[in-house]
Amino acid sequence: MAALYSAADILLFPSRYEGFGLVILEALACGTPVVTSTAVAQFDVGVQHVDEYDATAYAQSAENVLNEPIVMEELRTVAIKHDWKDVTSKYLRLYHRMT
Repeated sequence: MAALYSAADILLFPSRYEGFGLVILEALACGTPVVTSTAVAQFDVGVQHVDEYDATAYAQSAENVLNEPIVMEELRTVAIKHDWKDVTSKYLRLYHRMT
């Protein structure tokens, strides 16, 4: 998968629901920017969020990302900040607040 993400100019991810967004982190880790729906978790950089029902917004955002590329290292930094240890601790805190 890393070779495919790395070869792509952009990842269009029109998910209507995504619990965590692992696909997005995988793309970012490979230096590939993402256009996805507002239903997906918010990330610091490299991810444009659009209304999941608006195909025109996806096209416009994709064009914007392709015309103003983000430095690949910035994208990788975002992915590294969301490693499994960090994600696990966030889920544990949420679980403890709910119990």
